[in-house]
Amino acid sequence: MLCERTECAADCLYQTPVIEALLAPVVALLSAQPTTMGKPAATQILIADILARIANTDRGLALFLYEKNLVGHGERTFAAHIIVQFTLRLLNEAMPSLSESDVSHTLCGAFIFVCQQMYNTCEGLQVLQTYGLHKAIAAAWKKVQLQHFPTQSYELMVINCTLDKQQSR
Repeated sequence: MLCERTECAADCLYQTPVIEALLAPVVALLSAQPTTMGKPAATQILIADILARIANTDRGLALFLYEKNLVGHGERTFAAHIIVQFTLRLLNEAMPSLSESDVSHTLCGAFIFVCQQMYNTCEGLQVLQTYGLHKAIAAAWKKVQLQHFPTQSYELMVINCTLDKQQSR
């Protein structure tokens, strides 16, 4: 509710201590530190929702992309860096500190949405393109397609090759 009122959000949410508090569990999971959260995935989904709302505003996006305001891996870094690194780990299923049941598609999707809010602008695209998030998303998509539809994927590939040959004649 706070994020929806522009003047309140500007005064309350778009502050370094708030962003640090929101990303503290993410930093802890990235650093493989134990967390005190009862249900890390459920908490992270709620955090991602707030982060996406913040990233959807000019002031919030600038805070994420340009202010080195977070401590991550022992040095000051950008909030966007922490968010993208966490998203990449989720996509690569490389989060040993989360149990299998906690690493859900919903959690990954929630953080992809945060990244998408940053990618929606030219500034965000310029800053985030170097992380290769688009490649990780494509690889994860292909993996899911092969796991759930192996026969259909092969059949579609054969049909596409056949259609290509017919069109080239």
